[in-house]
Formats: sequence, C-alpha cells, structure tokens
Amino acid sequence: MRRLLLSVGIVSFSVMFAISVVGPLLSKLAETDNIPLGGHPNTSIGVIFALGGLTLALFQVPFARMADRMGRRRFITAGSIGVGVFILMLGYSRLISDSLGLSFEIKALGWDASTLLLALFRSLQGAAAAATWPVLMAVLAALIPPERMGTAMGVFGASFGLGMSLGPVLGPALASIAGIHSPFQLSFILALLAALASMLIPESRGARPKRRAGKMRDPLLIVLSLTAFSLLYCMGALVVIYPKYMTDTLGLGMGEVAVAMALAGLTYTFLQPLTGRVADMVDKRLLVATGLPLAGLAVALAGSASTTTVIYASMLLFGVSGSLAFPASNALVGIIAPRGREGAYTGVYNAMLSLGVMLSPIIVGYMADASGYRAAFLTPLILSLAVTMLFTWIFSGWRDR
Repeated sequence: MRRLLLSVGIVSFSVMFAISVVGPLLSKLAETDNIPLGGHPNTSIGVIFALGGLTLALFQVPFARMADRMGRRRFITAGSIGVGVFILMLGYSRLISDSLGLSFEIKALGWDASTLLLALFRSLQGAAAAATWPVLMAVLAALIPPERMGTAMGVFGASFGLGMSLGPVLGPALASIAGIHSPFQLSFILALLAALASMLIPESRGARPKRRAGKMRDPLLIVLSLTAFSLLYCMGALVVIYPKYMTDTLGLGMGEVAVAMALAGLTYTFLQPLTGRVADMVDKRLLVATGLPLAGLAVALAGSASTTTVIYASMLLFGVSGSLAFPASNALVGIIAPRGREGAYTGVYNAMLSLGVMLSPIIVGYMADASGYRAAFLTPLILSLAVTMLFTWIFSGWRDR
C-alpha cells in the first residue's frame, strides 16, 4: 500500500503543480515573449487559464470510463507525459510560432498565432490532466480495502493540495531567479518523474459494463458530486476573488494576502493524511456533513471580515473544514463505486470538482460587482447548507459495506 500511495502522490502532486503554476506566469510570459493579449489583457489571461479547466472537466468522464476498459496505468502514464509536454510547449509558444512561420492575426481579439498556441496548449494540458486524477482515484478505489479508503484518499488529497499550493508560489519565485521559462522547464521534469512513478502503479481495469450499468443515475454518486462541486465552489471564491477584496477593500498588502492563502492551503494540505485516518475510524458521513457547511461558513465570515485576525481565522477554518470533508467524500466515492466501474464514478465526481472551481469565480465575481462582496460571499454558504441537507437525506439509509 505504501508504494502505491507514494506513486499516486507523486503523480497527483506533479500534475497539480503543472496545472496551477501557469496562472501567475501568463502575464509575465506574454510580456517577456511579446505575446499580444489584445485590448482586454486580463480577460485574455482569464480565458486562456480557464480553457485548461474546461477541457479538464470535459474529458475526465470519457477518459476514466475508457481507462476502466483499456487499463488504468497506461492512461496515467500517458496523461503525465502529456501534461509535461504541453506545459513546456505552452512556455515556448512564441518560439514555436516563429519556428513554424505562423504570422496570422485574430483582429477581433487582438491575438496573433503565438497567443492562439498559448490557448491551444493550455487546453491540451487540461485534457492530458483529465487522464490522471479520476483514474488515480479509480485505482485507489479498486485496490484499497474500504476500511483503509479514508487514509488512502487523505494522502491523495494532500499531494493534490500540496501541488496546488506550491505551484503559484514557487513558479513566480523561480521565474524571478532563473527566467520566465524555468518554471515551465521544472514542470516538464516533474511530469516526466510522475510518468516514471506511474509505472510502479499496479495495472487494473474493470469488467466491460452492461449497457444498463452505463447510466450514471446513482443518487449516492449524484449527491457526492454535488458535495465536490460545493467544496470547490467555496475554494474558487477564496482563491480567485477574495485576494482582490483584501487588497482593494481592506487595503492589505501582498504579504498579508500570502499569509491568508498559506493558512488555508497548507492547513488543508497537511491535515488530510490525519483526517483521512480519522475517516476510517468514524462514520465518513459525519465528517462530510460537518466539513461542508463549515467550509461555506468560513467563506461567509471571510466576506464580512474587516481585520486580519478574522481573515486569518476564516482561512484557517476553511483549511480545517476542507480537510475534514475531502478525504471522507473521496473515500465514499471509492466505496460506493461498483467493481469495474470505479473510473466512471470518479470521472463524474472529478468533473464536478472542476466545474465548481471554474464557475465560482465567475458567479461570485459578478455578484461582488453587482451586490457587494458580503452578499457575494454568502452564496457559498447557502449552497453548502443546501447540499449538506441533501447529502444527509440521501445517505441517511446507507450502510458501509
């Protein structure tokens, strides 16, 4: 089990690092390599970054279901290599464009060929990542016994969170020391290491499902997917929109913003191995039903905070609540998935994760502009309470097998 968790952790960390490192670097990469972003550069950056999340969400279900039939390890290996290759190509979009002699322009957007390649490679990176996360969860669901599922998912979640936390921090720091292309080179190397680590994962595949079994209408899966959506909806609001509130409304400096983000991200990351073990010892439903509304409450408190003490407490609460809910929710997906159908279940679940973090900045950002930050940051609380009630109702008669 240890070798399996180590391999899964390396892949999960490397892929998440490569996905999350891109955001803070896009503006500087465009400036350094003379990649035009048009008359609305922030919009262009947002669109290019979001394309990776869109393809990630779209391809997780079909790739996971294909991996159930064709073999999961090969998908993880191919996805890891793809993530590395496409992030390296993303970092050298201008060089590739010039080498191919591409000179056309998209006048309506103010883009040229290098900008279009930047968007294309980001999209392909997201699609490649879709071959890893749900399939990794499917491997754990197939190979880990139910009584150890929480521990396994805690390690998986921690490696995921660590990559997500370190990417936006180490990327800009490395770029300032070794140049803008160095984080893309590092991400490529890490992805290749992930591909090597994936070869140590035992091969597994599911039986070919009957036609009737292909209909994904399991109410347990539906409510767990909504739980995942809600948790990432809360996270997206804090990570993307909240820093602007801290700087523009409260006048905080970037150092204070960094401390707040670190409290949420690192607490969420490093508590998950512990809370995953707790999930194996207690009723997993209790941890989900506790952590999910607390996550919404943390976002609502952050939206009404006026002092750094309240901000830091809110971020700490979010990290703790996420660490309670995620390993337990992930473990429940692995337990309820029918044998041979693990990829199909984890694909749907992870697609909803991606949709949550994609839609949250758009909805919460629009509401912040229209109604103010306090009202905007109440929406995650309302959503989390509604999903918690639904979760409690659907799982009320369920018994762990």
